[in-house]
Amino acid sequence: MLISFLMPVYNKEPWLAEAIESVLGQTHKDIELVIINDNSKDGSLDVAEFYAKKDKRVKVYSNVKNIGVADSRNRARQFATGKIFCVADGDDLSVKTRAEVAIAFFKKRKDADIMYGNAKVVGEGNYDLGDRKARDLSLSQLKRENHITHSTVSFRDAAPTYREGLRYIDDWYFYLDAALSGSKFGFVDNILSIHRITPDGLTQKGGFMTKSKERLRKNLTDEFSGIDDDLTDKMERPIQVIRKKALLKAVKSACKKGKVLDVGCNGGYMIKALNSKGYTASGVDIATNLVRKCIADGLNVKRKSLFTPFDDIYDIGLACDVLEHYHRDDVKKAVTNLLKSCKKLIISVPYKHGIYASERYADHVEDYTVGDFITMLPDRKVTSVPVFLEGDAVPIWELITIS
Repeated sequence: MLISFLMPVYNKEPWLAEAIESVLGQTHKDIELVIINDNSKDGSLDVAEFYAKKDKRVKVYSNVKNIGVADSRNRARQFATGKIFCVADGDDLSVKTRAEVAIAFFKKRKDADIMYGNAKVVGEGNYDLGDRKARDLSLSQLKRENHITHSTVSFRDAAPTYREGLRYIDDWYFYLDAALSGSKFGFVDNILSIHRITPDGLTQKGGFMTKSKERLRKNLTDEFSGIDDDLTDKMERPIQVIRKKALLKAVKSACKKGKVLDVGCNGGYMIKALNSKGYTASGVDIATNLVRKCIADGLNVKRKSLFTPFDDIYDIGLACDVLEHYHRDDVKKAVTNLLKSCKKLIISVPYKHGIYASERYADHVEDYTVGDFITMLPDRKVTSVPVFLEGDAVPIWELITIS
């Protein structure tokens, strides 16, 4: 069974070689290590590429700008091909039996989505800070304190993605989002990692807590304090109603009836609207909790990446506020892949100088325009119309049609 280790890296050169070697030294040899270099300013990329040349199991991808740890983890997951994912960080070590333990656990616990275990904790100079023991997951306690060591965590594909835009406590949000969307947890009484305390980690040891990190902790506890069920909602905000009307008009203009694929379908509100207009609509998303919400609402939605082949032919494909989260090369790959299954593709992108522009959103990689798609796809017909809020001179979105 192939196990994928997912390793986001930002300025981890002093520890990175040891971290990589701990993964490559697993007793279970059928592994891959997906490294996302998050625009490091030190020699981290050189270290990663050295190991990629040395061992074909290492795959290295680089972000053109720093996007943060949560988005980098999600990006690593998109490129991974294993059945089980193991969290790996550039300054932590995996014990050599970690993949072996994960396989045994998930074979035994068919119902579990996420596994965690014990960790040995060390300081920057490798001085021993003791062991951190795993214990049963208590949702009420998890809302107040993160008691799971992230570098011990493994999960199946059914687990949710990381909350976009987070640069700290991405793990804490991941556990809470997972728990409240129905993921099952389990732990083993094994030391699975050596967790290193460093200045850029979210910890109070060594005086590394900052005001911004404290604010993030407070935001999290405030958000989850009164929640005891599913986090997901219909994901349709009032401003999106305007875009929905524009999208329905664009779909009708392109195709009076037929099959529509909604990519990045959020809570499924576009699918519901399309079905009500006589179309046969289905969707895909990479956020497991949203997929589960759609399925619970009786919608035909699957969890799927943009980069793998689709199993049907559609009259129209919709990609609504999806592509700005990807780098340019990935956007071209995704659109080319979608056009193999969709006769026409309608994309909504935030207007480059509008309120949804990238400089306002940490999880947006780049703002794309109609000109970008004309350049990417010179053999395709590409057109665009703006979408305005009433009374505004600057559009909110561009709707781009590719055929």
